[in-house]
Amino acid sequence: MKLLYLAPRDFPRRVANRVQTLKMAEAFSRQCDFVLAISALHCTVDELWDQYGITHPFQIEVIGEPRLDPKTVFGMPGMIGSVLRHRPDILYMREESPAWALSFAFRNLVYEMLDYSERRSWLYAGLVRRSRRTFAISEGLIDTAVANGLPRDKISLAPDGVDVAAFDFEQDAATARRAVGLPLEGKIVLYTGRLSEWKGVDVLVQSARLLPEGTRVVIVGGFEGEPEALQKVVDKQGLRDRVDVLGFVPHARVRHYLKAADVLVLPNKPVSKLSTHHTSPLKLFEYMAAERPIVASDLPSIREVVDDTTAILVAAGDPKDLARGIRLALDGGTAVANMVEDARKRAGGFTWDERVKAILDAVG
Repeated sequence: MKLLYLAPRDFPRRVANRVQTLKMAEAFSRQCDFVLAISALHCTVDELWDQYGITHPFQIEVIGEPRLDPKTVFGMPGMIGSVLRHRPDILYMREESPAWALSFAFRNLVYEMLDYSERRSWLYAGLVRRSRRTFAISEGLIDTAVANGLPRDKISLAPDGVDVAAFDFEQDAATARRAVGLPLEGKIVLYTGRLSEWKGVDVLVQSARLLPEGTRVVIVGGFEGEPEALQKVVDKQGLRDRVDVLGFVPHARVRHYLKAADVLVLPNKPVSKLSTHHTSPLKLFEYMAAERPIVASDLPSIREVVDDTTAILVAAGDPKDLARGIRLALDGGTAVANMVEDARKRAGGFTWDERVKAILDAVG
């Protein structure tokens, strides 16, 4: 089977969707004849592999980036050219607008649904019905799609995943802290990822003043401009001695920061259906694989992956309850140790290879 993953985006960028795309591409390349087509590459291929921890290289085709948005009709010439050159058995896409357009001519299109915007219901209706198969990243997203009239029998569940093997190395917290330059003394509560409003990082910052003395909140990641904006918030609240905003690090380095932490936090806020029902957070799967206690917002989207046996779940958007959960995790004990072990075992069922195998089995 020849599969073309058409991803009209530029690489690398400071967002999780680039991680997901490349890890899926790597897994596809292990299991079928595969090409990833992208709009632009801002580094060498070897640098891309290093930045994202790719150990099984695959073919990348750069189709060109138009002056206007490559994810719209302006990028169609390059995308159509790639399809005609490779003539794949399966065309895999996650960008809904170009996927909708190509679905009229290419009936073996497989669509990955990541969110649902009701103002674009007309687009999803045609795309899902014409797709060979649609894969949604959460049950909540499927429920929303079906409630808006999409055919349930055309949609399968495919939660996001994790490269478990990347975390399969011995590194205690002290060694990891030395590797990434974090202080050896005190407790570290860590968050990784975007700093968008719905991610709840502001709630984590507010909780910092409620944590035990000697505890530092470390925030790793952020899109262009986000770390600088958050640093201003931290300074305004007088929390520079409790909160470190480190900014972006290459994804291949993130695992060392996770290993350096005492507690990992996912503080999503219930401000939209994306947060409450649709998301399948990459960081949550990586937290599980990192074998550290997890404190996460108690939202339906999060409970699709973890529960009270694998994470400490707290009221979403509540700094006081978040601080309570973090203190429980820091106190440790048998119950917390069991959560860590069970979460690591559960992560083994969410690998990228297993995700790709399920997708190929469903469309093969």
